[in-house]
Amino acid sequence: MIEFAVPATFSSTSQCSNGAATKYERTGSSSLLSPKLNAPAPVVEIFEFATEGEKGAMLKDHTTPSQILKPVRRNEFVFYEQTYKDTPFIRRFAPHYFGFEMKDSRTYVKLEDLTAPFSRANMMDVKMGVTTAGENESEAKKESRRIKDGKTTSLPLGMRYCGIWLYNPEKKDYSVKDKTWGKSLTASEFPSQLDWYISNAGRNSIEKRLHIVNYFLEKLRSINEWMETQPTFRMYSSSLLFLYEGNNENSFRCDLRMIDFSHVNKVTEERPEKDEGYLKGLHNLLKYLNELKEVYQTLM
Repeated sequence: MIEFAVPATFSSTSQCSNGAATKYERTGSSSLLSPKLNAPAPVVEIFEFATEGEKGAMLKDHTTPSQILKPVRRNEFVFYEQTYKDTPFIRRFAPHYFGFEMKDSRTYVKLEDLTAPFSRANMMDVKMGVTTAGENESEAKKESRRIKDGKTTSLPLGMRYCGIWLYNPEKKDYSVKDKTWGKSLTASEFPSQLDWYISNAGRNSIEKRLHIVNYFLEKLRSINEWMETQPTFRMYSSSLLFLYEGNNENSFRCDLRMIDFSHVNKVTEERPEKDEGYLKGLHNLLKYLNELKEVYQTLM
């Protein structure tokens, strides 16, 4: 195995963040986003699509427009330097990793900007698993997280919303639902919000909705098959990031990636079980998307 030096300074990250970037800033007290006007573009900007705990921390360096900079703690740095490089499936479904750099005494990983191929990306961040408590955390921390997770859809569904960003082409603005909203939902409310995202609040044609659903189903089946059979990892507080084009009704571009790897534990002889929490979320996502597909097909 290749040896590498781990930088001494690491910064904490939140439980919810994604590997995407944008060129927008928040406007006044509104939750919507609008483009900057009549201002020179800085070389480095704050990444505005991060969830609450990451706001102001993730960066977009315009000298490398295909990348974003994400501050990481040591566990996630080691994941990208070792596990990512050694696991072909992870490389297929995670944002591409371009190495790391130091800025102002903080360590950042350089990741693929997943929004770069889109004019305006509609995004949905879904945190997977029945708990966000990593196996290496203290028992007190685990119990605290379990109690909090038990009050959300994580426990009954194996997943919860961490954020949704929808672009309104008429208003040329974004509507944003954050992780606090996601934590407040009940299990029975989860499917309708999935429809809200895929339909772009009812604006997308049935044809486009079906294309989006079919694309996500195909990718989720691949991830599910791998998670059912891979003997190596259990992932906690990790997310799936869904993306599709929100500014052009005739564009059917989509993407789906695995993101956030701060709490990845290797399967051992002492704990050989599969990642049942993550699998529970995948099975429910597949179920809800198949149900939506049936509904959309009746509307054709």
